[in-house]
Amino acid sequence: MRMPRIRMRPVLLLLSVSLAGCGHTQAQDRLKDLDRHISAQSWQNAAEAVDAIKGLRPVDVETCRAVARRCAYDIAGQIGDHNEYRDRYKWIARAMALLRIAAEQTDNDPRIMYDIGTTLSERIGHSQSSESRAFRRYFVVDEMKRLENLGAREVPQGDADNLRVALRCFQQVQRQLDVGDAAFRESFFNEVKPEEFYAQEAICKAHHAMALENEGIFGEQGRRYWELAWRSWQEHGNREIRTVEGQSVRLQEANGDYGFWMARCEFGTILDVLEARKQLYQASARYLAGDLEAAHRLFEAGFTKLIPELKRFPILMENDHFMTTLGRFASEYRTVRGSRKVTESPEFSAIDKMFDIEPEPVK
Repeated sequence: MRMPRIRMRPVLLLLSVSLAGCGHTQAQDRLKDLDRHISAQSWQNAAEAVDAIKGLRPVDVETCRAVARRCAYDIAGQIGDHNEYRDRYKWIARAMALLRIAAEQTDNDPRIMYDIGTTLSERIGHSQSSESRAFRRYFVVDEMKRLENLGAREVPQGDADNLRVALRCFQQVQRQLDVGDAAFRESFFNEVKPEEFYAQEAICKAHHAMALENEGIFGEQGRRYWELAWRSWQEHGNREIRTVEGQSVRLQEANGDYGFWMARCEFGTILDVLEARKQLYQASARYLAGDLEAAHRLFEAGFTKLIPELKRFPILMENDHFMTTLGRFASEYRTVRGSRKVTESPEFSAIDKMFDIEPEPVK
């Protein structure tokens, strides 16, 4: 006689809950172990703790996310000196591996996919520093290998760019939110502010344009990426969202950075700005190589083109981070002029003042 299946369901449910609770307890214990190893700066033991968490089933989503943050930010920020980029990157790679396993085991939980996207876009970054440039190179190699192991053939190298991969993650989360019910969306937005999430696609595109610029890619190719970013920010600004108070607002009103990013992307599409940035990039390279005559000539040409355009965008001049980035070139230009004993002029003084460069002491 066949046993009615209904009688088995409470037992299976209790067993499932028991196993899930056991997995959560084990994951929390391993997380405590990891925190102890981080405090002691015992990196080998920390790596073993991460591997142990990676192997636990069922996956505990919140623990995986917490461990990934510790790997990518806490440990990678502490380990080695500032020139040991490879050692730092290994911990970011550990975070990525853990998040990808968690995504696979949870049918691409949107919280996990969002964390993958932000780790790629924020932690690996957009070549804003020598560390970020190194991280981007390492990631392309790792991602190409990962895609090949998954059976992909002839993967374009551009598809393995960390910012493009991040963009695809954010777009996937967007699709999940579009088809999910109200409870699904509410659960996600309890953790992530709508104005922050919906800005990620536009930020990724702008950061990609910035990365190419920081890596020496200018001209029409650079302009095209800035135009894509500008359009994305325009679409982002016109999107309507519902705030936690239940009010419907456009994102350009809810996102305090909207005006800056629209101006930054428009600034990047101006051909004279692109040419000026190219000349400043080349000038910096000549300065570091000790060719002060060529550096002086290129700095002068670059700032001559850049300054009039920059003055048209007060919102950019009010942004400390943006001005600091350009200020590096102004500081190098100041050093070159001093080394070559160039007679100062009102134009030179205006550049120094604009970027808060201290004047050379009178000898």
